[in-house]
Amino acid sequence: MYAVLETGGKQYRVAAGDTIEIELLPALPKAWPQGKVTGLRARGGYTVDIEWKDGKVVGANLHNLNGNPCSVKINGTTKTIPAAKGETTKLF
Repeated sequence: MYAVLETGGKQYRVAAGDTIEIELLPALPKAWPQGKVTGLRARGGYTVDIEWKDGKVVGANLHNLNGNPCSVKINGTTKTIPAAKGETTKLF
């Protein structure tokens, strides 16, 4: 599963995941050295907000919509997030 941002007729994969792992910014285009996106949906019942600078995540929140635990990979480091339906976890 991945989220896609579209701009100027081009599509870019910016978040990938499956039911237990979400990777933030696995394929960020160099043309976007900084930015912010909110409300990306990830499979498994999650919404992600991400802010980046110089191609690295500098801020992220995970909204757990269904209470399933997951792991999130950010800048090469994986964090385990417990199940907490309806809660938002500040990841970075």
